[in-house]
Amino acid sequence: MYMYMPTQNMALKEDYGQAPNQPPTMLILFYKYSHGGRHRTLDGKLCTVIQYTANSATTKEWIWQAKGLPVRMQITSSQGTTTTDFKNYDFSDIPDSTFVLPAGVQIQSLGGIPTGLPTGLPTGLPAH
Repeated sequence: MYMYMPTQNMALKEDYGQAPNQPPTMLILFYKYSHGGRHRTLDGKLCTVIQYTANSATTKEWIWQAKGLPVRMQITSSQGTTTTDFKNYDFSDIPDSTFVLPAGVQIQSLGGIPTGLPTGLPTGLPAH
């Protein structure tokens, strides 16, 4: 993955070649979450619904069980509620040639994915 910053003529590179099949579940590490055995189908995808509170905001997420990705995220704070729906995931291969940085761009490598982190949804959750 490259994050291109044209005004700085620079790109940050992150190697996801050894990424796990599911993203790390940072919620387990940093937040208290509740599950309550809730499973819902949203946009045709079976989801596990989790909720956690951080920085005075409560976040509710619908996590697509088959892929470990969010389908919906709802954040409620003193300023109100914001809902974001994640749609049109596309898992097809994209040729590297599709993304070519301009000549002369300085590329800085970010260190890769941390190892040893838990992946997937929290363990010990009720079966669906």
